[in-house]
Amino acid sequence: MTHNDCIFCQILAGNAPAAWVVDDGPIVAFMDIFPLQPGHVLVIPREHHQYVTELDSYTRGLLMETAARIATAMRVIHPAGTDLNWVINDGKAAWQHVPHVHLHLLPRSGRDNLSLINRMATRFMRKPDMTAFEADAARIRAVLEHS
Repeated sequence: MTHNDCIFCQILAGNAPAAWVVDDGPIVAFMDIFPLQPGHVLVIPREHHQYVTELDSYTRGLLMETAARIATAMRVIHPAGTDLNWVINDGKAAWQHVPHVHLHLLPRSGRDNLSLINRMATRFMRKPDMTAFEADAARIRAVLEHS
């Protein structure tokens, strides 16, 4: 099931740009075009569902397993280690801006002063840097290919 007005479904259909991290199988991942931090990855099911509870248990598990593989790759890229927020905003009142299940993998450091509330509201004001997204996606892909 896809929805023409869903940006993630448009990305999956090849009608919108993405810097792919994982692009095969029922779960895919790409760089967030409005990142809260450099390296911000979105992990989504290929099939359109708004709520996590709409996913069957296999797909929910695969979403987490795919995210875990990517998180491991992110930690390889940053040898000092990468702390991550794993965030799922489940519904509009929970700040789900795109009504398609998605898990944010958000790199963190003790020095980033990132306030999720403030940054979520202002992140759409910045122009995306597709070159940087492609470079981040390529580094993660390289690690995933060898794991």
